[in-house]
Parts: sequence; C-alpha cells; structure tokens
Amino acid sequence: MIAIKISRQALAFLCTVANEGRFNSEIAQLLSVDEFAAALGVRPATVRQWVWMREIPYLKVGRCVRFKRETLDRLIQRSEVPALEHKRA
Repeated sequence: MIAIKISRQALAFLCTVANEGRFNSEIAQLLSVDEFAAALGVRPATVRQWVWMREIPYLKVGRCVRFKRETLDRLIQRSEVPALEHKRA
C-alpha cells in the first residue's frame, strides 16, 4: 500500500472538482451524499446511516464520501419488487 500525503487545500479542490464535473474522469462520475439521496428520494441522513452501518459501498476522497453511479443503479435494480401474477378463476 502506498500512502499519499495531500494538503487540505488539494483535498478541498478535489471535492469541488468532483462536484462541478470539470473533467471527464471517474471522479467526475461520482455522486455526493446529497445527490445520491435525492436520486433515491431519501434524506441525506439515511444515506449517511447506510454508510456508517456499511450497508452500501462507498468511496472516500479524503474526508468526502462519494458513490459510483453504478452503485446507485445496482441498488435500484436490487430493490425492484416483481408484480404478482393473478390467477383468473
């Protein structure tokens, strides 16, 4: 494992760039807690609780918690409840 020391200013810049989507890399595709919560229609506190309980995968960029868009898609697919087939008499 390689440890990288990063200044607070650089960390703040990375978080800002990730939120503004200024470049087309994997970082620009990451969602913040607020964006993730809004997409699911839940409160940000709920998402933070899921993170704290490690119920959903997440990434840490310094102190910033971020989510891959694929994580959101998988969570939505996993939560789908199929319709029941009604039998006609």
